[in-house]
Amino acid sequence: MIEYSIFSGLGERPLNEDYALAERRGDSFCAVLCDGLGGHEGGELASSLVCETVMAFFRGWDGEGDAGEMLGLWIERAQSELMQAQKELGKVEGMKTTVSAIIIHAGKLHALYVGDSRIYRFRHGFIKGHTPDHSIPQFLAASGEIREKDIRKHP
Repeated sequence: MIEYSIFSGLGERPLNEDYALAERRGDSFCAVLCDGLGGHEGGELASSLVCETVMAFFRGWDGEGDAGEMLGLWIERAQSELMQAQKELGKVEGMKTTVSAIIIHAGKLHALYVGDSRIYRFRHGFIKGHTPDHSIPQFLAASGEIREKDIRKHP
């Protein structure tokens, strides 16, 4: 049984650039989280566009093919749509987002992520693991230069 909730807080920024969706269709489940890159104009647009695009593909999916490969394809297509929107809106330097997504299908979980958003696994209310992220502090922790607990506050 999958239990999930979606929560997003403003944090220390004047604008919340987070966007998340989760949905179950039959025996399949998909969850997508995008976090617009702070300091880039249009992060909130990027996160909503990518999240909605990936979920639209999930909603239209017939369950055929490898779910992990499908998720990767949907994220690639969402990236293409984001790049097109950047050009149309004249925000090529802005409109950037992370993406973290999972799909559970046929009893298997597939996860993909790009950027510094992580996917956490909880069991009985406790964190049992998480994906690494794609950030310089994460690489420093992996190489032993800083401790993992110091990643969040690293300059």
